[in-house]
Amino acid sequence: MRLHGTTLGYCIRWAYGVLPYQIAGPPWMDPPTDVLFDIDAKAGSPIPEPQLKLMLQASAHGPRPRPAAGRPLLH
Repeated sequence: MRLHGTTLGYCIRWAYGVLPYQIAGPPWMDPPTDVLFDIDAKAGSPIPEPQLKLMLQASAHGPRPRPAAGRPLLH
């Protein structure tokens, strides 16, 4: 998997399958921003997309997305 010049917001939305209005964060999390990330991951064999999403979730060593007040967080 290769993501170059992507925002943290995009990574979170893709990994957790949520829409932009379902998460909130600092302004630098989404465009326009200068804070961009490159992710390069290699596997010995092809990995299905659902497994890639779980791997990206597990590799995020920071705080997990939390639901907005009154909205459940679905995995």
